[in-house]
Amino acid sequence: MHHSRDAFLLIIREPCHDPNIAKADIVFFREYGMPTANIVTRESLRLLAMLLALSIGVLLVADLWSQSLSQESLATAGRGVIFVLLALGLMGTRRLSVALTALLCGVSLLDLLTVNHTLRLVDVLEIPTLLICAGLLLAPEHPLQDQHSAP
Repeated sequence: MHHSRDAFLLIIREPCHDPNIAKADIVFFREYGMPTANIVTRESLRLLAMLLALSIGVLLVADLWSQSLSQESLATAGRGVIFVLLALGLMGTRRLSVALTALLCGVSLLDLLTVNHTLRLVDVLEIPTLLICAGLLLAPEHPLQDQHSAP
């Protein structure tokens, strides 16, 4: 059986005599022993972070239509374009886009501490995006193998 770094799908059509594989029609495997639930959860969290980053980017760029053109509004729209590009990166599997998204959300979190700051929808979306990206960065990508899942 061929093992790769990515999860792959194996369809069992004949009775299986291997005690490590449950008798089922579809079984997921991972080379490093990562359970299927962790793979799905990690991909779901990454997808959620991507959708949040895309929403933040679209909202920041859309602010150009509700504000007069100034240096501040163009800088905000540029930040929105960066969020859209990071959302494209979050569709992949690398950790750099997760780290950059967390960094960008963390920098704008300092604005929430100012006295005259009015809370906007973008601010509300940046907080869970930061938490999700920080969780994805802190979680091990390849946990240690279980004794039961040894090849």
